[in-house]
Amino acid sequence: MKGTNIKSLSISTVSTLVATVLITIIGEFSETFKNFLKLFTGHHWVTKSVFMFILFFAIYFLLYRTDDNLDVWKESLIVGIVALIGVVVLIGFFFINYLLA
Repeated sequence: MKGTNIKSLSISTVSTLVATVLITIIGEFSETFKNFLKLFTGHHWVTKSVFMFILFFAIYFLLYRTDDNLDVWKESLIVGIVALIGVVVLIGFFFINYLLA
């Protein structure tokens, strides 16, 4: 795939997924943090989205010249697994949080 850098896209995606999960959980534990996020756009969800957009492209452009000898399917599998783990972690977190409330 000429003109594409699969490795930097994969790392950017995985980093953004992990950051999204972490920021979501931290925001649920800390009302101060959630209010801090609200300062930027008026709602913590919108701010998280903007931050993740910036994070994704920042990491991508920092790593753009990374050696790209990788298999697209392998990188896609890694991204898929991390996304699935993120979904399970968030669902588990909110389920446990609901049961304890």
